Amino acid sequence: SDTIYYTFRGVKLLTHFSFDIKKLLPLDIFGEQDFILYGETALIGLENYPVYYEEISDRVIAMIGINIPTFKILDVLAVEFDYSENPYDNNMKYVVGEGVCKPATFTAQGEEMQRQFDKAVQIEDNIHWSVIAKRRIANHFGVELKFAKDHTRVPNERNHPELWANFMRKQDWYWDCKLKVFF
Repeated sequence: SDTIYYTFRGVKLLTHFSFDIKKLLPLDIFGEQDFILYGETALIGLENYPVYYEEISDRVIAMIGINIPTFKILDVLAVEFDYSENPYDNNMKYVVGEGVCKPATFTAQGEEMQRQFDKAVQIEDNIHWSVIAKRRIANHFGVELKFAKDHTRVPNERNHPELWANFMRKQDWYWDCKLKVFF
């Protein structure tokens, strides 16, 4: 039989755009970052592999966002969505643990309940979102507030990133507030 070895090598294609809607509405009521529509599409690997990543759609990620006008109240109020049909969990289990380049799931052999959980999580993990609000106060201070269900990995007890993304189910999301000082 043939043996296929997966590698970390690959060709990645990325497209992105940004369109400033304010150019069509030359009004002085908008802030500098208001009304900008932007997006990205990435293809992670051109080659189809048997067993894993047989379809090109398994390797496409699309993101779209818009900076909602706040009429100079906030510097940025961004809403973003990304979509990917990748059928595997967003994890680094084999990459970090064994140095092997292949997808991994939580599934342990013989555990049907775990398999059902994995399947549900894979379906729910296709859509991610974030809402980000930023405001600079004077020249040296700023505030940033973020609500998101994204690909974040928080450090574990040894200060290493978790192997799995922390927000994989529909109900999983978080908020984050940053106070900034600029020098």
